[in-house]
Amino acid sequence: MERKWESIHVLLHTSMISTTVVIPHAGSTETLIAVLIQLQMQTVLPVHIYIIDCSTNKSGLRIAQKFCFNTVPIKVEVVQGTIYQNWNRGILFSRKEHPDAGILIINDDVLLPVNAIELFQEAHINTLDYCYVPETPPRQHYSSKIETYFQNEGMIQSITSTNWMSGFVFYLTPSCIDSIGLFDERFVVWYGDTDYERRILQKGKIKIIHGLYVYHYGSRSYDYQLDEVQKIIDNDRIKFYKKIL
Repeated sequence: MERKWESIHVLLHTSMISTTVVIPHAGSTETLIAVLIQLQMQTVLPVHIYIIDCSTNKSGLRIAQKFCFNTVPIKVEVVQGTIYQNWNRGILFSRKEHPDAGILIINDDVLLPVNAIELFQEAHINTLDYCYVPETPPRQHYSSKIETYFQNEGMIQSITSTNWMSGFVFYLTPSCIDSIGLFDERFVVWYGDTDYERRILQKGKIKIIHGLYVYHYGSRSYDYQLDEVQKIIDNDRIKFYKKIL
Protein backbone atom coordinates (compact mmCIF):
# COMPACT_ATOMS: atom_id res chain seq x y z
CA MET A 1 0.00 0.00 0.00
CA GLU A 2 1.29 3.43 -0.95
CA ARG A 3 1.58 5.90 1.91
CA LYS A 4 -0.74 8.90 1.98
CA TRP A 5 0.50 12.22 3.33
CA GLU A 6 -2.25 13.89 5.36
CA SER A 7 0.07 16.53 6.71
CA ILE A 8 3.45 17.64 5.50
CA HIS A 9 6.32 17.71 8.01
CA VAL A 10 4.79 14.98 10.21
CA LEU A 11 7.73 12.66 9.57
CA LEU A 12 10.13 15.26 8.24
CA HIS A 13 13.76 14.94 9.30
CA THR A 14 15.46 16.47 6.28
CA SER A 15 18.48 17.56 8.31
CA MET A 16 19.55 13.91 8.29
CA ILE A 17 20.24 14.01 4.55
CA SER A 18 21.41 16.55 1.99
CA THR A 19 21.13 17.19 -1.74
CA THR A 20 23.45 18.26 -4.52
CA VAL A 21 22.04 19.67 -7.76
CA VAL A 22 23.41 18.86 -11.23
CA ILE A 23 22.46 21.10 -14.18
CA PRO A 24 23.67 20.52 -17.76
CA HIS A 25 23.49 23.86 -19.59
CA ALA A 26 23.39 24.15 -23.36
CA GLY A 27 22.30 27.75 -23.77
CA SER A 28 18.89 28.44 -22.20
CA THR A 29 20.11 31.59 -20.47
CA GLU A 30 16.89 33.14 -19.13
CA THR A 31 15.66 29.94 -17.54
CA LEU A 32 19.08 29.08 -16.06
CA ILE A 33 18.99 32.44 -14.27
CA ALA A 34 15.56 31.58 -12.86
CA VAL A 35 16.72 28.11 -11.80
CA LEU A 36 19.78 29.45 -9.97
CA ILE A 37 17.70 32.06 -8.13
CA GLN A 38 15.13 29.44 -7.12
CA LEU A 39 17.77 26.99 -5.93
CA GLN A 40 19.42 29.60 -3.72
CA MET A 41 16.07 30.50 -2.13
CA GLN A 42 14.95 26.98 -1.23
CA THR A 43 13.54 26.27 2.22
CA VAL A 44 16.24 23.57 2.43
CA LEU A 45 19.33 24.65 0.51
CA PRO A 46 21.36 22.24 -1.60
CA VAL A 47 24.88 21.59 -0.35
CA HIS A 48 26.35 22.18 -3.82
CA ILE A 49 25.23 23.22 -7.30
CA TYR A 50 27.22 21.75 -10.18
CA ILE A 51 26.72 23.19 -13.69
CA ILE A 52 28.10 21.45 -16.76
CA ASP A 53 28.40 24.29 -19.26
CA CYS A 54 28.13 22.95 -22.82
CA SER A 55 27.18 26.30 -24.32
CA THR A 56 29.23 27.71 -27.17
CA ASN A 57 29.70 31.08 -25.44
CA LYS A 58 30.23 29.94 -21.81
CA SER A 59 26.96 31.57 -20.78
CA GLY A 60 26.56 29.13 -17.88
CA LEU A 61 29.82 30.30 -16.33
CA ARG A 62 28.88 33.98 -16.72
CA ILE A 63 25.42 33.44 -15.26
CA ALA A 64 26.78 31.53 -12.27
CA GLN A 65 29.30 34.28 -11.57
CA LYS A 66 26.65 36.98 -11.79
CA PHE A 67 23.87 35.21 -9.87
CA CYS A 68 25.83 33.53 -7.09
CA PHE A 69 24.38 34.67 -3.74
CA ASN A 70 27.30 33.09 -1.82
CA THR A 71 24.91 30.91 0.18
CA VAL A 72 25.49 27.71 -1.82
CA PRO A 73 28.78 26.65 -3.45
CA ILE A 74 28.43 26.69 -7.24
CA LYS A 75 30.91 24.84 -9.43
CA VAL A 76 30.91 25.27 -13.20
CA GLU A 77 32.73 22.93 -15.56
CA VAL A 78 32.97 24.08 -19.18
CA VAL A 79 33.04 20.91 -21.26
CA GLN A 80 31.32 19.32 -24.23
CA GLY A 81 29.66 15.92 -24.08
CA THR A 82 26.45 13.97 -24.49
CA ILE A 83 23.73 14.36 -21.90
CA TYR A 84 24.67 11.02 -20.34
CA GLN A 85 28.34 11.92 -20.11
CA ASN A 86 27.37 15.17 -18.42
CA TRP A 87 24.99 13.52 -15.99
CA ASN A 88 27.78 11.12 -15.07
CA ARG A 89 30.18 14.02 -14.53
CA GLY A 90 27.70 15.52 -12.13
CA ILE A 91 27.14 12.24 -10.30
CA LEU A 92 30.87 11.60 -9.92
CA PHE A 93 31.47 15.13 -8.66
CA SER A 94 28.62 14.84 -6.16
CA ARG A 95 29.76 11.46 -4.89
CA LYS A 96 33.29 12.72 -4.39
CA GLU A 97 32.30 15.91 -2.57
CA HIS A 98 29.15 14.71 -0.79
CA PRO A 99 29.04 10.88 -0.79
CA ASP A 100 25.91 10.64 1.37
CA ALA A 101 23.86 13.25 -0.47
CA GLY A 102 20.96 12.67 -2.81
CA ILE A 103 21.47 14.01 -6.32
CA LEU A 104 18.84 16.17 -8.02
CA ILE A 105 19.48 16.30 -11.78
CA ILE A 106 17.54 18.99 -13.64
CA ASN A 107 17.45 20.70 -16.99
CA ASP A 108 18.25 24.39 -17.24
CA ASP A 109 14.65 25.07 -18.37
CA VAL A 110 12.53 24.08 -15.36
CA LEU A 111 10.75 25.99 -12.60
CA LEU A 112 10.93 24.57 -9.07
CA PRO A 113 8.70 25.28 -6.06
CA VAL A 114 10.56 27.01 -3.25
CA ASN A 115 10.37 23.85 -1.12
CA ALA A 116 11.20 21.32 -3.86
CA ILE A 117 14.43 20.07 -2.26
CA GLU A 118 12.71 19.80 1.12
CA LEU A 119 9.99 17.60 -0.40
CA PHE A 120 12.44 15.41 -2.32
CA GLN A 121 14.36 14.85 0.92
CA GLU A 122 11.17 14.16 2.85
CA ALA A 123 10.13 11.54 0.32
CA HIS A 124 13.61 10.03 0.36
CA ILE A 125 13.90 9.67 4.10
CA ASN A 126 10.36 8.35 4.60
CA THR A 127 10.19 5.79 1.78
CA LEU A 128 13.85 4.91 1.09
CA ASP A 129 13.46 4.14 -2.60
CA TYR A 130 15.91 4.57 -5.47
CA CYS A 131 14.57 7.43 -7.57
CA TYR A 132 11.99 10.20 -7.12
CA VAL A 133 10.30 12.38 -9.71
CA PRO A 134 7.77 15.22 -9.33
CA GLU A 135 4.59 15.78 -11.26
CA THR A 136 5.51 17.47 -14.55
CA PRO A 137 4.10 18.33 -17.96
CA PRO A 138 4.22 15.36 -20.38
CA ARG A 139 7.47 14.40 -22.05
CA GLN A 140 6.51 15.93 -25.40
CA HIS A 141 5.54 19.32 -23.93
CA TYR A 142 7.18 22.41 -25.42
CA SER A 143 6.40 26.07 -24.81
CA SER A 144 8.25 29.36 -24.63
CA LYS A 145 5.99 30.53 -21.78
CA ILE A 146 4.22 29.12 -18.72
CA GLU A 147 0.91 27.71 -19.90
CA THR A 148 -0.55 26.62 -16.57
CA TYR A 149 -0.89 27.82 -13.00
CA PHE A 150 2.47 27.39 -11.28
CA GLN A 151 2.32 27.00 -7.51
CA ASN A 152 5.47 28.24 -5.81
CA GLU A 153 5.11 25.89 -2.85
CA GLY A 154 4.27 22.21 -2.99
CA MET A 155 2.77 19.80 -0.48
CA ILE A 156 3.11 16.02 -0.62
CA GLN A 157 -0.31 14.46 -1.19
CA SER A 158 0.86 10.91 -1.88
CA ILE A 159 3.85 9.00 -3.22
CA THR A 160 3.18 6.24 -5.74
CA SER A 161 5.20 4.02 -8.03
CA THR A 162 5.83 4.98 -11.66
CA ASN A 163 7.80 3.54 -14.57
CA TRP A 164 8.89 6.91 -16.01
CA MET A 165 12.01 8.70 -14.80
CA SER A 166 11.44 12.15 -16.30
CA GLY A 167 14.83 12.98 -17.79
CA PHE A 168 14.49 16.73 -17.19
CA VAL A 169 14.07 16.40 -13.40
CA PHE A 170 14.83 13.39 -11.21
CA TYR A 171 16.32 12.70 -7.80
CA LEU A 172 18.70 9.76 -7.25
CA THR A 173 19.42 8.46 -3.77
CA PRO A 174 22.88 7.28 -2.64
CA SER A 175 21.61 3.69 -2.51
CA CYS A 176 20.53 4.02 -6.16
CA ILE A 177 24.00 5.12 -7.26
CA ASP A 178 25.61 2.38 -5.15
CA SER A 179 23.42 -0.28 -6.73
CA ILE A 180 22.77 0.96 -10.28
CA GLY A 181 25.94 2.94 -11.00
CA LEU A 182 26.32 5.47 -13.80
CA PHE A 183 24.47 6.05 -17.05
CA ASP A 184 25.58 3.97 -20.04
CA GLU A 185 27.59 6.39 -22.18
CA ARG A 186 27.24 4.24 -25.28
CA PHE A 187 23.84 5.90 -25.71
CA VAL A 188 23.57 9.38 -27.19
CA VAL A 189 19.87 10.32 -27.39
CA TRP A 190 16.80 9.17 -25.47
CA TYR A 191 17.66 5.52 -24.77
CA GLY A 192 20.13 6.22 -21.97
CA ASP A 193 17.15 7.36 -19.86
CA THR A 194 15.18 4.26 -20.82
CA ASP A 195 18.11 2.00 -19.99
CA TYR A 196 18.55 3.58 -16.55
CA GLU A 197 14.83 3.28 -15.82
CA ARG A 198 15.00 -0.41 -16.67
CA ARG A 199 18.03 -0.95 -14.45
CA ILE A 200 16.40 0.84 -11.51
CA LEU A 201 13.17 -1.13 -11.81
CA GLN A 202 15.10 -4.41 -11.80
CA LYS A 203 16.35 -3.65 -8.28
CA GLY A 204 14.22 -0.90 -6.77
CA LYS A 205 11.48 1.62 -7.44
CA ILE A 206 10.87 4.97 -9.09
CA LYS A 207 8.38 7.03 -7.10
CA ILE A 208 6.35 10.04 -8.17
CA ILE A 209 5.68 12.73 -5.55
CA HIS A 210 2.10 13.93 -6.05
CA GLY A 211 1.75 17.53 -4.94
CA LEU A 212 5.27 18.49 -5.99
CA TYR A 213 4.92 20.04 -9.44
CA VAL A 214 7.96 21.10 -11.49
CA TYR A 215 7.26 23.01 -14.68
CA HIS A 216 9.30 22.14 -17.76
CA TYR A 217 9.24 24.57 -20.65
CA GLY A 218 10.47 21.84 -22.95
CA SER A 219 13.45 21.78 -25.23
CA ARG A 220 14.24 21.42 -28.90
CA SER A 221 17.89 20.60 -28.36
CA TYR A 222 17.36 17.79 -30.83
CA ASP A 223 15.19 18.19 -33.88
CA TYR A 224 13.92 14.64 -34.10
CA GLN A 225 12.90 15.11 -37.71
CA LEU A 226 16.45 15.64 -38.95
CA ASP A 227 17.79 12.62 -40.77
CA GLU A 228 21.15 12.64 -38.98
CA VAL A 229 19.51 12.83 -35.54
CA GLN A 230 17.02 10.13 -36.46
CA LYS A 231 19.94 7.89 -37.41
CA ILE A 232 21.49 8.43 -33.96
CA ILE A 233 18.16 7.56 -32.31
CA ASP A 234 17.85 4.46 -34.50
CA ASN A 235 21.37 3.39 -33.58
CA ASP A 236 20.63 3.92 -29.89
CA ARG A 237 17.46 1.85 -30.24
CA ILE A 238 19.48 -1.00 -31.75
CA LYS A 239 22.04 -0.76 -28.92
CA PHE A 240 19.28 -0.81 -26.32
CA TYR A 241 17.51 -3.87 -27.64
CA LYS A 242 20.77 -5.71 -28.13
CA LYS A 243 21.59 -4.95 -24.51
CA ILE A 244 18.33 -6.22 -23.04
CA LEU A 245 17.81 -9.25 -25.26
